Amino acid sequence: MAIDLTQFTTFATMMVAISVADERVVEILKGAFPNFWLFTAKPDATAEARRNAALHFLAFMCGTAIAAVGRFDVLKTLSITWPTGSLPLFEISVSYLTAGLLASGGSAIWNHALDLLKAVKVKNEQDAISSFAANNKKGITDAIHPSTFAFAMAAAVPCRIVPGKPPIDFAATLGPISLLLERTNGNFDFVPSGCKVSDPNGADVPLSTSTPTQLAFDASAIGTYRLTVQYFRSDNSTAQLKENCGGTLILRALDSNVAPLTTYTFSIS
Repeated sequence: MAIDLTQFTTFATMMVAISVADERVVEILKGAFPNFWLFTAKPDATAEARRNAALHFLAFMCGTAIAAVGRFDVLKTLSITWPTGSLPLFEISVSYLTAGLLASGGSAIWNHALDLLKAVKVKNEQDAISSFAANNKKGITDAIHPSTFAFAMAAAVPCRIVPGKPPIDFAATLGPISLLLERTNGNFDFVPSGCKVSDPNGADVPLSTSTPTQLAFDASAIGTYRLTVQYFRSDNSTAQLKENCGGTLILRALDSNVAPLTTYTFSIS
């Protein structure tokens, strides 16, 4: 199971909301019943430990109820899959109970986790922007001119890349591999300085073309090639990964949830 940064951020945000609501409910109960044994400190250490355990259990139950009322399916947010044949009611109940258990520890830990995730995201974005800006100064970030695609169509460039069978991403025959990133919404680009290719022996393969919208390299040996791609993308942006040829096959639909650094495998035969 692969969980990206966006999934973790969504999960942590959800847990902050549940934890804060959980704390408020417990505080309301304390104010409504100030003399209740559960909300009164005990002089005896053993009794106080039991009282604290009961308070945590109350927070767990309140958190579970809040998750159920708000329909916060935290496990689905993390793309956790269940065994075939499991009952939907069981799955959602486990998700609510998990949310309640995690929320019972308080919101402070989730706020801290969210701050760390935001810091990582900001750093990744700053690194990508810095790379893009550096290449922009060199004059190598101009978008591919439409005539390039028209020329490829006129020359009847054959399309050879197709989706592969897991764990291989794509399959192709020997020859030049040319990928086109077609933006459909917002800002979505390759970061040329962050893209590299390795051949079946692990040796670096030079990119013959490296721009914000096109990557190309020559597959001269049979085996598995690995293309590591760095992306620059704004929130809610989308793009389509295609072969740069006259065909219309979409190899992969991309959105702003894609990892900033992604490795694609090519099985060359």
